[in-house]
Amino acid sequence: MISNVFYKWIYTLSKSFDYLFLNFQRSSFFVFVVFKFFSIPLSSMPIQDLDNSRFYKYIQISKTIYQTQVPFEEIIQTVKIKESTTSYKLLVPKALESNWKLRNLKYQILKYPHKFSEIDPNHNKRFQKGCVPLREMINGYKNNKLNELYLTCIASEFPDLVSKVSIGQSVQKRNIPALVIKIPKVKTNENSNFDSNLYRDKIFINCSIHANEIISTEHCYDTIQTLVLFEDKNPIMQNLEIWIVPILNPDGSEFYWNQDTKLGRKNGNKVDLNRNFPFKWKSGSSKASSGNPESAYYRGKHQASEPEVDAVIKLFRKHKFLFSISYHCYANAILIPYSIEKTQNPEPNLVSNLANQMIQSVYSYRQDKPFVAKKNLYEVDGTDQDTFFHDFGTYAYLVESSHRVENYKNLPLILDGFRPIIQNLLFIAKDSWKIRLKIQNSKGVPIIAKISNNAFIYFEDEKFESNLDGFYHLLVPNSNKVKIQISATGYEDKTIELSPSQDFKQAFIVEMNPHTIP
Repeated sequence: MISNVFYKWIYTLSKSFDYLFLNFQRSSFFVFVVFKFFSIPLSSMPIQDLDNSRFYKYIQISKTIYQTQVPFEEIIQTVKIKESTTSYKLLVPKALESNWKLRNLKYQILKYPHKFSEIDPNHNKRFQKGCVPLREMINGYKNNKLNELYLTCIASEFPDLVSKVSIGQSVQKRNIPALVIKIPKVKTNENSNFDSNLYRDKIFINCSIHANEIISTEHCYDTIQTLVLFEDKNPIMQNLEIWIVPILNPDGSEFYWNQDTKLGRKNGNKVDLNRNFPFKWKSGSSKASSGNPESAYYRGKHQASEPEVDAVIKLFRKHKFLFSISYHCYANAILIPYSIEKTQNPEPNLVSNLANQMIQSVYSYRQDKPFVAKKNLYEVDGTDQDTFFHDFGTYAYLVESSHRVENYKNLPLILDGFRPIIQNLLFIAKDSWKIRLKIQNSKGVPIIAKISNNAFIYFEDEKFESNLDGFYHLLVPNSNKVKIQISATGYEDKTIELSPSQDFKQAFIVEMNPHTIP
């Protein structure tokens, strides 16, 4: 037991020093120092949802009592909500409040806040402050309004690296903003033969499709920081285009922050967006989703009925994403497609093998569950990751964070433990065996074509197409040659055989011949 705790201390300390030397001003290092030496043991970080009165009491206590009778190791477990000239309003863990009661501390128990804006009133100050540097944005939970502002700020701070775009609107006409990270290509020893116009592999990352899972948005911001601040010199990044949507459900975010923390999972039509995607929508299992609008798992009137889901599907039809990650919480796992019961993955099961590579070095501070890769948590259908995998061939993963609405001062450590997922993914994107095609006619006009291959055995009637610009990619398990059949309306079928490559290189051009008239 001693050696295990010692290992965790050394591991966390070494990772923090890595970031210190990379960028001295990274604020999470200083939060780490305070938290590590003055807080609870890392191996026993509890799950304490701030928005749940089962875990916290809301109290008012005089400043004099708080400052003179409460030890520092207890003060750092409380969350300060409001301050007056004479008193504090605090969220206090229930066990700690019981201890205070036994010690006869004088305080008043208040009605528990029901809006998250009441639990985190400082979000207004953060918004009014306006733009802060990207390195300072791990500064508090973000509602939809603050997210929109911060993405604008990041695009302004790094105009040569990122751009802010909108992928669509919600039911209630709120914008769904995304940040597109596209590091300019620079000639280096590693890519001395680079082509500045080379096709980039694309990765899609989204958070807060369930907007009450607000820690997921922080994982998106940690990913943005990791990629923009620390990976911009990495040659791998020069071959990738990464789309990040920190809040995919802006209506849910509005409900959670400003109406009731019991809301937020669903959108403005009361639909659970992660039960509304086309693959296996309304599969027949009563446990997988519900047709009742009052259910937390309401799937909607028909598949892709919701504008948020429709916007994502249109984005995938336009861009051939190689990988995607959807952040959720708080089951402490990475879920592998197909997550739906009674569906069978292609053989060989490369999507599962890569998941086990992605979670190397991940460290979770959740005390009751180890972080694992698994098929699902319970019966589901109509999920984003399964639709991405089935309809577009995207290797799509759902990452369940370890906590949900934790005291924000604990966030740097939690985020740090999950960061290896995105860092590992960069190297997987580089080192995987891949085939890239561009399907076009004799004039170079892109063609949307149906494509099959002999590298996998498929069981779920998967049918893949090149996207709107004619590009198609395929991850394969090894370097063996792959036979590919291509068909398109008005053109002769074509069969080619190609050797996969691990390099970022230009797609193989496939020129389709029009049908000859007999």
